[in-house]
Amino acid sequence: AIDNPNVRWAVQANAHGYQVEIAIPLSALGVGSLSPGRVIGIDFAINDDDDGGARDSQMVWASYSTYSDAPSFGDLILR
Repeated sequence: AIDNPNVRWAVQANAHGYQVEIAIPLSALGVGSLSPGRVIGIDFAINDDDDGGARDSQMVWASYSTYSDAPSFGDLILR
């Protein structure tokens, strides 16, 4: 669940399944200085639930372990 009311997201079905877009205010990242070139570790997970019960599957971008394993995060580079 997204617990920050300032985070916006949308899901759109397409020919390959669906596309998810998310907008996260930089202030919500809690990373201090946010100057161009700054690298932040980040990963995303999407829980898929087709029937309103338990999670059917999960798709994860950039993390090969858990949300608490920072070395496995992807890099977000501020421009």
